[in-house]
Amino acid sequence: MSVVFHDQVESAESFLKTQGAPWPALDDPGGAIAERYGVTGPPTTFLVDPSGRITVEPETGPATRRSCQNMIDQARKLARRSGGTGND
Repeated sequence: MSVVFHDQVESAESFLKTQGAPWPALDDPGGAIAERYGVTGPPTTFLVDPSGRITVEPETGPATRRSCQNMIDQARKLARRSGGTGND
């Protein structure tokens, strides 16, 4: 999911579609979500687990398929080290 702040949801969704991103965009008009996660400027990419915890170091800059896959691979390695399956 993308969180949109300092932009219009419609333009962000349009951009996501042109980039081939299949996920939805959520409006964050006051920036509360961005502030909670320490975002100082878009784009910043986070991998967040089901409990809302950031699992690996955020990536600043445009997300690519490769950067997202690297974040997922890193999270799986960390999960295996901590006794998880890494498949969550």
